Amino acid sequence: MADQLISIICPYYNRQDFLGDCIKSLIAQTYKNVEILLIDDGSTDKSSEIANSFDDQRIKHIKTNHSGCWSAKNTGIQHANGEFICFVDSDDFISPDYIEAAIKIIDANPDEDYYYPHFLTIADETGQITNSIWKYVDQSSNSGKNLIYLFYNNLVGGIPHAGAFIRRKTFANKLYDDNLVNLADTVFIIKNALSIRFYPIKSQAKYYNRQHQNQTNKNQEARCKAFAELIFYIWENYPAEYYLSEEYDKIKVAEAVVQRLMDLHQKNAQACDHYMQYAKKVLTWIRENE
Repeated sequence: MADQLISIICPYYNRQDFLGDCIKSLIAQTYKNVEILLIDDGSTDKSSEIANSFDDQRIKHIKTNHSGCWSAKNTGIQHANGEFICFVDSDDFISPDYIEAAIKIIDANPDEDYYYPHFLTIADETGQITNSIWKYVDQSSNSGKNLIYLFYNNLVGGIPHAGAFIRRKTFANKLYDDNLVNLADTVFIIKNALSIRFYPIKSQAKYYNRQHQNQTNKNQEARCKAFAELIFYIWENYPAEYYLSEEYDKIKVAEAVVQRLMDLHQKNAQACDHYMQYAKKVLTWIRENE
């Protein structure tokens, strides 16, 4: 792995307030063999001007029509040449040793597909570091079933895509669902949980996740839609023992899924009706199979 090319993919859309800090952190990496793919998702502010102001031969500029961050990330994947892809969101930034520290862990544990940061460090809107972190549990053992159970019962993805080092071949026959506004990373993880080998990067190098009001993951209606579809997918595609704590026959499993969706609908009725829509689909199946 020593001196392998790493593809850093950074899509941006109207991020003029944050993009400069992000790019500075990418070109300052102590690990030098990187390509930096800056994907302009049709920005209308000064983001493109900022991106093009950096003079580094490792930077590749790709401009697309505005179609959302997941489409832009898919474009980056299709242009990437590195063995590993690392996504850094345009409002975030990383410590100078971030890639070098990850490479050492990958070299020592070379048989996995998806190496993810053990924690993300939270920064505020101005870029000031807070005392908060988001910590992720070790999913390197029996991770597929764990992730399915964790999502179904807690609506938690369990694995970050930001700051992760993902083998490019992981995306060979599948990309992110760019019809989703957000959470396409969680959908990707859960739908492919049984075919990807995960490993946590436990180092002190930091990925800084900037919290601000314009983040796409604050769209509650889009979150409900993605969550409801994914619960339905789990029911259709995975054995019940992967997500329920007891053994049930098929009808009882479907009834438990309906109850789960209805409980979520009651908590989120003002944000969306997607949980109710999918509960009705499962109820239709129950009536047809009783």
